[in-house]
Amino acid sequence: MGNPIPTSSGPFIGLGTKMHSGLVQYATPLDIKQITAADFQTDLDAFIAADDDYNAARSATQTAADHFSEQLDNTSSWLQKARNVLAGQFGSRFSLQWAQAGFINNSTQVPPRIQDKFRLVLGLVGYFTDSPGYEVPSLGVTADEGTSLRTATLAAQQGVSGAT
Repeated sequence: MGNPIPTSSGPFIGLGTKMHSGLVQYATPLDIKQITAADFQTDLDAFIAADDDYNAARSATQTAADHFSEQLDNTSSWLQKARNVLAGQFGSRFSLQWAQAGFINNSTQVPPRIQDKFRLVLGLVGYFTDSPGYEVPSLGVTADEGTSLRTATLAAQQGVSGAT
């Protein structure tokens, strides 16, 4: 195959532009009638517009993913702060107190999986709502802050799904 068709859009558009020029210059002398230069240009313009739309959507997806990552980092930081606050009260070893606060996997560590983090936020929000004496407003470790972070992170996650 001496003349492969390009597989990426930039070279493909370049080839299409050269083909259009060839049609303009040689369609009449070579008696090419299957497609006119104008029809070819219309198709090429449609491809370029679709490629631009695709790249814009890809950029929007990246922006949404970056926002989600930032929100998830904020939620993870809040979970770690809440964990540290509770460790001052409960100690660092897992116990029933930790389970009541939402740490249900026989561990006092913030879980790595996103869905487990969301579940832990819910547990801590419920715990801080029922036991407001354990909240530390100066550190932002409150039920309201946990709810706000979870809501923002879920919205950012849905933004990624929508952008995709």
